[in-house]
Amino acid sequence: MDSNLKPGTSILIMKPKMSRSFYELTRGEELIGSITFTKAFGTLAHAEIFDEQWSLKRMGFWKPYITVRRQDDTRDYFQIPFSGKWQGLLTLTTHTGDLYELSQTGFWNPKWVWMKQKTVLVEFDLKFGMKKYAELIIREKDPLMNMLLIIGAYGMIMQGWDDGASSAAITAAIG
Repeated sequence: MDSNLKPGTSILIMKPKMSRSFYELTRGEELIGSITFTKAFGTLAHAEIFDEQWSLKRMGFWKPYITVRRQDDTRDYFQIPFSGKWQGLLTLTTHTGDLYELSQTGFWNPKWVWMKQKTVLVEFDLKFGMKKYAELIIREKDPLMNMLLIIGAYGMIMQGWDDGASSAAITAAIG
């Protein structure tokens, strides 16, 4: 499987079954990754992209964050603050000091983008259909591209779950 993700490459996040616990990342007809939640309503997920395997979990209540670990490792590779706000979702700082931000652009037709030093690396166009969840477009190459795709997809899924829970709570409160 070719892991070379060139600028212009389109990747779909698909939900092949109605179950909310499994998502696929596809490039054309090729399956390049997946995100599998271990419990139907839990936040622990196992993620694969090409030959890399990771676990991700949203932690914390007042100051939520996402832990990213190599599969079966006990140490966090990253701890990423999860804001869940409409203008900015995630901020990732590497061990070398590089800053990556996943934030929303636009208002009427919003897209989410991973940026590094004001350069757009990946663009997420949310679809929210029955099976198609989002389309990702690679805009620039980056050494952390695989990681950005998995963390971004996980963040979008978590944001969608939070938005769905908020809508349900408001509907229940209004009656």
